[in-house]
Amino acid sequence: MYAKRAKRIGMNLLLLSVSLGVALFGAEFALRYIKGFGPAVSPKLFCEYDPVLGWRKVPGKEGWIDGRGYRVHEKINSKGLRGPEFPYDKPEGEFRILVLGDSFVEGYFVSLEDLFIQRLEDALNRRGDGYRYRVINGGTGAYSTDQELLFFQNEGRKYEPDLVLLVACYNDMWYNTRDRYSSARDSWLKPLFKLDGDRLVLTNVPTPRTKATPVRSERRLTSRQWLNRNSIIYHFVRKRLKRISWLNNAAIRMGLAQEEVRPKTVHRKAKGVEITSIPPHLQIYQDPSPPEIEKAWTITEALLRELMRQVEATGARLMILYAPIKGRVQFEEWAEAIKREYGLTDLDKASRDLEFLCNSLSLPYIDPTGRLRDEMKRTGERQYYERDGHWNVRGNETVAKVLIEYIEADILSDRSSSRTSVDGSDK
Repeated sequence: MYAKRAKRIGMNLLLLSVSLGVALFGAEFALRYIKGFGPAVSPKLFCEYDPVLGWRKVPGKEGWIDGRGYRVHEKINSKGLRGPEFPYDKPEGEFRILVLGDSFVEGYFVSLEDLFIQRLEDALNRRGDGYRYRVINGGTGAYSTDQELLFFQNEGRKYEPDLVLLVACYNDMWYNTRDRYSSARDSWLKPLFKLDGDRLVLTNVPTPRTKATPVRSERRLTSRQWLNRNSIIYHFVRKRLKRISWLNNAAIRMGLAQEEVRPKTVHRKAKGVEITSIPPHLQIYQDPSPPEIEKAWTITEALLRELMRQVEATGARLMILYAPIKGRVQFEEWAEAIKREYGLTDLDKASRDLEFLCNSLSLPYIDPTGRLRDEMKRTGERQYYERDGHWNVRGNETVAKVLIEYIEADILSDRSSSRTSVDGSDK
């Protein structure tokens, strides 16, 4: 009797498991092939190990990226750049702008047509001045100035750019002195330049591999990583499991989820007020700058000087665009809270210090902060995502306008004057 009952229960459980599996497979198929959806994943899963750069985007990779307030389709071309295919050889009559930077440049948080790079290209081509303009996206998430220099040296220069635009972020300077890019969850190793007198010396290359190193091969993935990359249903359920603590803990114990590691906070007292210890990358806003930040600016100056030398050696020009922290444009309450928590007084300091450095190197420098603020006040529309630190569609549009105005006034006008004086042409 008990044997029959156990057998019946076993068969029912088996039938339930098969039915659930068929239902999940059907839902996955419907979402992927009927609705045209793909599994939305982190932008990190678009990267693979690179012995010189630490990581790079996977050539030919295509899929959906799920972020805080956006779901965007990203496609990487055969050379590892976001956007269409570009031949290395530049056709006659084409003016090329190569953009270097981190996630603000890669732009996985907006569709390609909304990214400031594409908007800039479209606007320049509407000039109708007889030139074809190409703006090439050389950005990769989490890169700092050192990796951008190496990318230009090994890959970017092959595109024969006429203008190189480097987009600098506030945390670049800190990571220019680090051999790894760290987050609360993992750490990716990267190249590191050191100074020997005035000479830059490249170290930590080839970059060592760690458990956090981006993996391209599906054969080396854990079950959790494979599901996260390939299953829409898993990704959907996983996001909702995080809201139920006991289920989330069970998934972690089973290896189907990863425990979130939160950085420890240390408190100190300044002028009788308790202040949370400042995260390293935010120390750039301290006044006066601590020794580690002074060192970071020294390395950054050497990197920019070398990049400028290499860019000018190809006959191109280098210019710098600063990507301001969100708190300088919107969410003033958040910015004030950050300043109170960490004892900071000025979130404009990083921009001013970078502008001073660029002026000393005679590098054109653009800070779009004022325009971003003005646009938000004029239109009432935010320029950054509410829960993400990147420019949204409106922010990208504003930055593109700033760049178009500057390039037309200071770059293309110089070129036109130069050509007129040489051959009498108005091109």
